[in-house]
Amino acid sequence: MIQEAVMPRPWAWVYWLSVFRYSFGALSINQFIGVSAYCKPEQLMPPTSDARFDLPYPQGYNRSQICPMTSGEDVLRSLELETNHEMKWWLLLGLIGWALFYFVVGWIGLTFLEYQETKIPPRDTTEDKEIEMNNQDLNLKINSSQEEFCTGTYVTFKDLCYFVTVGNNQELQLLKNITGYFKPGMLVALMGASGAGKTTLLDVLADRKTGGRITGELLFNGKPRDDYFKRIAAYVEQTDAHMATQTVREALQFSANLRLSESIPVSEKMRFVEDALTILDLQSIAHLMIGEGNNGLSGEQKKRVTIGVQLAANASLIFLDEPTSGLDSAAADKVMKVVKKIAEQGRTVVCTIHQPSSKIFSYFTDLLLLKKGGDQVYFGPIGEEQKELFAYFAQFGVHCPPFKNPADWILEVTGGGIENSKKTEVIKDPTDAYKKSSTYQQVQQTLSNGIIDPAVKFETFDRIYPSSFLTQMREVNKRGAKVYIRRPDVIQMRIIRALIVGFLLGTLYFQMDADQSGGRLRIACLMFIVIYANMSALGIIPVVFDERNLFYRERAAGTYSSFVYMINLALREIPFTLISVIFFSMPAYWLAGLNSDVGRVWYFIGLFFLLSSAFNSINQFLSVISPNIMIANLLAGTGTSFFFLLAGFVIYRPSIPPWWIWLYWFNPIKYPLEGLTVNEVENVPYFCSAGQSLQIPVADANGTVWNMDYCVTTNGNQYLDIFGMFPGMKWPDFFITLGVWLFFLIATTLALKFVIHNNR
Repeated sequence: MIQEAVMPRPWAWVYWLSVFRYSFGALSINQFIGVSAYCKPEQLMPPTSDARFDLPYPQGYNRSQICPMTSGEDVLRSLELETNHEMKWWLLLGLIGWALFYFVVGWIGLTFLEYQETKIPPRDTTEDKEIEMNNQDLNLKINSSQEEFCTGTYVTFKDLCYFVTVGNNQELQLLKNITGYFKPGMLVALMGASGAGKTTLLDVLADRKTGGRITGELLFNGKPRDDYFKRIAAYVEQTDAHMATQTVREALQFSANLRLSESIPVSEKMRFVEDALTILDLQSIAHLMIGEGNNGLSGEQKKRVTIGVQLAANASLIFLDEPTSGLDSAAADKVMKVVKKIAEQGRTVVCTIHQPSSKIFSYFTDLLLLKKGGDQVYFGPIGEEQKELFAYFAQFGVHCPPFKNPADWILEVTGGGIENSKKTEVIKDPTDAYKKSSTYQQVQQTLSNGIIDPAVKFETFDRIYPSSFLTQMREVNKRGAKVYIRRPDVIQMRIIRALIVGFLLGTLYFQMDADQSGGRLRIACLMFIVIYANMSALGIIPVVFDERNLFYRERAAGTYSSFVYMINLALREIPFTLISVIFFSMPAYWLAGLNSDVGRVWYFIGLFFLLSSAFNSINQFLSVISPNIMIANLLAGTGTSFFFLLAGFVIYRPSIPPWWIWLYWFNPIKYPLEGLTVNEVENVPYFCSAGQSLQIPVADANGTVWNMDYCVTTNGNQYLDIFGMFPGMKWPDFFITLGVWLFFLIATTLALKFVIHNNR
């Protein structure tokens, strides 16, 4: 893109250190040495359209023409590359040398350098303290009117089945005729061996399944599930997805502001949040940012924050998927104490649990037990010190040994234990035994009689989202702004990168002349600016992936719409993109000596901003539709590389094969590159400096041949013609680039709504 002869002398050393110089030179020599070249009629110089073409010598060229390049060596000389065949081997040897050099440098780095994350924020000083709360002093309720509504939810399910489609369109049944009920104040454990279907059942009850077929009866407060189900239910996922730049208090306030009714005063919502922080024992760390990895809260603290986010929504029905997963015994006990207190407040709490300790198992009021294959083994109360549960199994002749963990024991006797020793008594067919038991008959009778107290009142809803569009916009954008505001190092790096790259580019193309080489250098410089905009936008991919799981969770909970989140993704990037554009343009534009006309300067900044924003939206779209970050980076890299190839600079438009020309017109890079180029060179005069004119042999009236100078390009419009660009297209290109940005914003919004990569 820039030849060594026109490169500023302070940068000449980079030419010799560049591995591309060796690889490109070797390949070019190998390709062009000994190759003949010719010109098509329209490529001969001067062209027949030249005003002096038909004039006799010395006024004109007397219809004389030459072919500027007749051999591969001419091509190499135009690129200022070596023209001797042996040089390709020396360049290849130099390339091997650089490869060995970088290999050695990499080995030294791996051997002697080591980077570790050491920054760890203050931890909760109450980590090892017991939670001691007076439940009578903290009654976690909030009322949207004068009426007192039920704090919990009544759930009934009868003969609930779930099927998924496998190969050859065959259906596989994962849940088989599950029957039971949940009432306010119940803390229900969904247990079973691996593959029993406990998480599947939880997802079916919580409406988190994205596929499959559900049969049977499932009622909430006596009615089938409707569009307002998200207003009463909360789901605490096994993974803790949070915005790292939020504090603990802000995370709960965000949930309360968006998931509590608009009719509730903000002061009441904030009081509710403070009560939730107290119940969850989070007051001492409420001011800390949640963070990520080692630079954040502990796993147990994050789990309590995850519960708090759902609790702040005042949900009357709370589902938890293995809340103790990944925690040590002390942390697991602390989390389950919190869950127990939530149930004691009158809410309906259901959670899957895997291998709980005896102490944690004692916190549950009821048990729904499954065995492998999705069969129900038991549903009923556990009782104080598990007396009711032991009594049920005693009727089948099995008894829990002293000091045995009851949770492990019931899995063993029903055939799902890890240590099925010969000494352990096992019920041969626990499913059939349960169906024939009085416990099962009692459940059926309870369902027939109904579990809802006629005096209980339930809150009704008239909108899917609790908060208005304006409230969603305010809260989501306020949180999104903190992603960068609380990470000043990211802003500083973007500014520093823009300044450094802008300075390097400006000095590399320092004060380009308006001669023949300067004209092409200007277009090459603009191409590099487009490449820089694309490379800068790649940094948005990990940002979107960091937030994607959080978005999935919040969308499933009915916190805000996909449209609101997409607006936030776009708006939060605008100020920082504009800052980067300005800090890049200040050194690059003036040092390179680009067109100084005021109107053209402002056009450059505006189109450069739109170009950067369009690349941001393209990479946001790729991040949303890709299953993982590796695929997103692959699509971004290969896709944009192909677009750059067909943007009209590497391959001029007239030279693009007809079967690929359609991609040129649908190329999002073609239009900003053309707009920047037209803005820079249109109607600008160019000249030939010494040695740049072609020598045209022209015969006079006596037959004597004279050499006349011919300057190939004297106006910027001729450059546009060479590259196949169109004069007068700067403003159409400007608005097409704006359209590309808006198109991918809309495409990303639709992808957020319809493309889900956490299928359950």
